[in-house]
Amino acid sequence: SVAGYIEEAQIGNGMETFLKAVPYNMYALLTIIMVFIIAVTKLQFGSMAKFEKAAIEKGDLFGNPEKAREQNIEVENKNGKVMDLIIPILSLIVFSVLAMIYTGGGFSGEVGMLESFGNCDSAFSLVLGSFGALVTTAVLYLPRKVLSYEDFFDGIREGVRSMVGADIILILAWTIGGICSSDYLGTGLYVGKIVSGGSFPIFILPMLIFVVAGFLAFATGTSWGTMAL
Repeated sequence: SVAGYIEEAQIGNGMETFLKAVPYNMYALLTIIMVFIIAVTKLQFGSMAKFEKAAIEKGDLFGNPEKAREQNIEVENKNGKVMDLIIPILSLIVFSVLAMIYTGGGFSGEVGMLESFGNCDSAFSLVLGSFGALVTTAVLYLPRKVLSYEDFFDGIREGVRSMVGADIILILAWTIGGICSSDYLGTGLYVGKIVSGGSFPIFILPMLIFVVAGFLAFATGTSWGTMAL
C-alpha cells in the first residue's frame, strides 16, 4: 500500500522509493531487533510479563482459567506439528506477493517486477493472498484431521469476527484520507503551498511530520490508515 501511495503522489516509482526508505524505517527495524532480544534474554515486562507467567505456570493462554483448561485438553488431542504453523504463514506471504505482481501487471510482461508492486491493487491482492493461504491450510489440516471440518470453519468465523474492529478503523481512515485528497479538500496541496511559498522553517518539517503521524497512528490504531491520511 505504501508503494501505491507513493505512485499516487507522483514522486517516482513506488516500490523503488519504498525500498530506498527501508533503512530509515527505524520503528520497524527496532521492533524486529526487540523480538530477537526478548527471545534470547527472555526479558518480560508489564502486561506481557503477567500473561507470560500465567501461560508458563498455569497453561493459561487467554487470561481465563476455564478457557485454559479447555485449550490444554484440545492441545493433547492434536496431532499437529510445527510445520502446520509455518506453512500457512509462508503460503500467505507467497500468495500475497504473487497476487501483488499479478494485479500490478507483472505477469503480463508490460512492466517489471518492482514496478508491478507500485502499480498493484494492494487491498485486492491481500484478499487473493488470504484466500490462497486459507485453501492451503484446509488442504494441510483437514485430510490429516489436525482440525475437524467444524473447528476449521469455526476458526474462519472467529477470525472474521476478530477483524471487524480493525476493518472499521481502516475504512474510516481511508475515508478521511480520500476526503483530504486533491479530488476534494486538497489538504496536501494547501499545506504544500504554505510550506513552499511562506516563511515556514523547512528544517522542522521532518519532526513535525513525525509528531503528526505519531498522533494519527495512536488515535486511529493503524499505521496503514496513517499512511493514507
